[in-house]
Amino acid sequence: MPVRIRRTAAFATLALASCFSITATAFGPGEPAAAISFGEQAYRTDVVQIHVQDATNGRIEKCTGTAISSQWVLTAAHCVSPATIDGKHSPAAVSVYYSNNETTPGPATRVDRYEVHPNADLALLHVATATPLERYPDIADNHRFTAGERVELYGYGRGYQGAQTPWLQRATLKVTATNESHLAGEVVSLRGITGGSNHGDSGGPIMTEDGDLVAVNVLGTAQSTTDPYAGSKAIDLRHYRDWISSVTDA
Repeated sequence: MPVRIRRTAAFATLALASCFSITATAFGPGEPAAAISFGEQAYRTDVVQIHVQDATNGRIEKCTGTAISSQWVLTAAHCVSPATIDGKHSPAAVSVYYSNNETTPGPATRVDRYEVHPNADLALLHVATATPLERYPDIADNHRFTAGERVELYGYGRGYQGAQTPWLQRATLKVTATNESHLAGEVVSLRGITGGSNHGDSGGPIMTEDGDLVAVNVLGTAQSTTDPYAGSKAIDLRHYRDWISSVTDA
């Protein structure tokens, strides 16, 4: 099934998510975006859990991703940076769970390869076994963010002050700055309204209220442990839709 690129005008509402226990990124200062503080429980079959085996310390690192077709998942590149086996980067260290339940996520789906953008904190994971879903998000290619715009954030990470969250969470945020160039890529800045990004949400989607995918959450701040509405940054997919198509259509 091909990835859906929607060529439309901008929308007013979006969504975001972040990454769990990854402590460094090759994309510059800041902390990998984290899990949702506050917010509310959500249901989306296309927002998946990503587990990565870090051979250097034996831990399982956790991120969020978006299934954009039956065999492709979009996430943050720093999520797969710990994916090593015998000291070498390996997709075999990455697993995807098509479940909103973090406590009992069900069987893992193996990743057989992944592609990382050369200049942005984006990665596409290819799963070995196709997983058909009832819906996949359209990737809007002409969404232009505006300051004050409201967005929704999705993620599987920790809650406020490190609380464990057993299920996918969602929160509303607002755009505070647009068209920023960062070592992670072309980004937008956001701050929480009903909740905020915390450890475990990196790679998660920013979607419009219609479900169109417009950005990927990549960076949070150290304030997320004390401020449930702490700021975060997300990759603006308007600049990377051609790369996504080139990889998934190959």
